Amino acid sequence: MIKVPLPLILIIPSVDFMAAGLANAIIRVEHVKKIYKSKDLEYEAIRDISMHVNKGEFVTIIGPSGSGKTTLLDLIGTLDTPTNGRIFIDGIDTSKFGDDGLSQLRNRKIGFIFQSYNLVPYLSALQNATLPLMVDGLDNSDTIERAKFLLSEMGLGQKLEKKPTELSGGEQQRVAIARALVNNPPIILADEPTGNLDSKSAEIVLNMLKRLGKNNGVTIVLVTHDPHVASLSERSIYLKDGLVEKDTKTRKTKVRK
Repeated sequence: MIKVPLPLILIIPSVDFMAAGLANAIIRVEHVKKIYKSKDLEYEAIRDISMHVNKGEFVTIIGPSGSGKTTLLDLIGTLDTPTNGRIFIDGIDTSKFGDDGLSQLRNRKIGFIFQSYNLVPYLSALQNATLPLMVDGLDNSDTIERAKFLLSEMGLGQKLEKKPTELSGGEQQRVAIARALVNNPPIILADEPTGNLDSKSAEIVLNMLKRLGKNNGVTIVLVTHDPHVASLSERSIYLKDGLVEKDTKTRKTKVRK
């Protein structure tokens, strides 16, 4: 995979993960709670969660609707902030930064894949894949070459100029994966990435994500409600009522044909 150096300009606090026994932790969640409040209602979506994900792991977060899966993923991805507790991303205490700092952190450390793809409908596959690099202000030629390489790796080399409406659901999700990877992030966060796909397209997407972790050392955290999808990861964290019910190593299975 082509790598584009992206200097991180954040001031990174010192965190002694070795002393804590978590030397390989790229994601660390410490006693995190998330409470949503309205005028007449208070809802505790995340009650008290502590967990970690090691570098290069493929971890699924699984649970029923309302268990807090997507809320936890949003908190890890700094798209939302915890009511209490702390989250560390690659040794960085996210509570130390405001909106601008968190935006920089996301753009350099995290790639996002969503169930609904979130592609810009009037842009081509190539333009959609280059969006994060354009935001980061990299040279246009580097941006285009890296995006072309990734899309070709996804089997879309002949469809660079196609708009999202001209692509199948599986192809749109592959464009979304290329977009998530274009900044060489060490972490990929995926929210039900196969939820809108047929079984064949889901198989392709899941195999791509597994190869990322195995061949490139990318850390993947994937939210799902599907036990089969969870069985393909290295580890599954089960949520119930905003708490971790269990955290287990997963027995390896082949992708369903």
